[in-house]
Amino acid sequence: MCAKTYIVAFGKNLYSRGLFFSFLFLLFTLHSSLFTLSAQRTSIAFWNTENLYDTIPSSFYDDREWTPQGTRRWDTERYDAKIANLARVVDEMAADIVGLAEVENEEVVRDLVRALKTDYNYIHRTSGDSRGIDVALLYKGDRFFPGETRLIRSGTGREFLHVEGELSGEHIHLIVCHMASNLNDYSYRLRNMQALRAALEKLLSDDPAANVVVMGDMNAAPGERVVRRSLGSVSSPFDFVYTPHWEHYRAGRGSYNYRGRWYLYDWMLVSPSLSRGGNRATLKLTDAGIYAKEYMTESAAATTQGVHRPLRTFFGGDYTGGYSDHFPIYIILENDRSRLK
Repeated sequence: MCAKTYIVAFGKNLYSRGLFFSFLFLLFTLHSSLFTLSAQRTSIAFWNTENLYDTIPSSFYDDREWTPQGTRRWDTERYDAKIANLARVVDEMAADIVGLAEVENEEVVRDLVRALKTDYNYIHRTSGDSRGIDVALLYKGDRFFPGETRLIRSGTGREFLHVEGELSGEHIHLIVCHMASNLNDYSYRLRNMQALRAALEKLLSDDPAANVVVMGDMNAAPGERVVRRSLGSVSSPFDFVYTPHWEHYRAGRGSYNYRGRWYLYDWMLVSPSLSRGGNRATLKLTDAGIYAKEYMTESAAATTQGVHRPLRTFFGGDYTGGYSDHFPIYIILENDRSRLK
């Protein structure tokens, strides 16, 4: 019999200054991996991988710091360690679909897929980002069958990846985003969010019952002004679109930590067909969370704020050999085909 594992979400103590690290275990146990669900359940995850660059200098943008001679001393040993760390987490999540951000090119995505024990296919498109970082999609070929793939203009150089396909027998739209950094002017993120709003309006105007999942590093929390100005409220299933991570945001939990403060910068949006259901709906949102294990975090004793923040690859200019400065997020969808009988 396989050893039991658990889907875990962080207990409150993880996010509290100086308190002991704890996990909140959900009520069900699974075998072999956290997202090995029944045929009726599907898992979708997203992870900002934090600067997954190869070691080869680019001819199209300045990535010299991510080379063996650069300031990061980014050599094959460090690159291979990064790939192994990411692969460990993706394998343990074993989600049916995984969106990725901050991947330099198709080659690094391919290296990650080769390092995985889980059988994934991938979709990658080169964006116009000035840093040379893209988004990508990993998927299990027996659970998701992709169709048309396109890039959506974002108002800045970092386009969104839009993949249509069939998931659990249902047509679905998947959009992977990486919004402009907070280091940029506010107008950049506003243009990104407005472009996302326009894309969603088009999809839901063409088909109000469309299944749509948006995932990404939004570089803004769900309640921030830039979100409200573009998407409106996203706190309720009865909004235009809804983030199932809203309760985590309200509880003060986050996927990213800066100077001891948690920020929920990574979250998903789902269309009304998934959040509310309907006459045609068979896919239904059932759960959402932030995925982390203790090995993915710094020891609280090692941080001045006494919190277990993500164990990143670099802290400032110092190499720490970790995983990412973001935690992955996920949602669970359930397919109730009996509704069609």
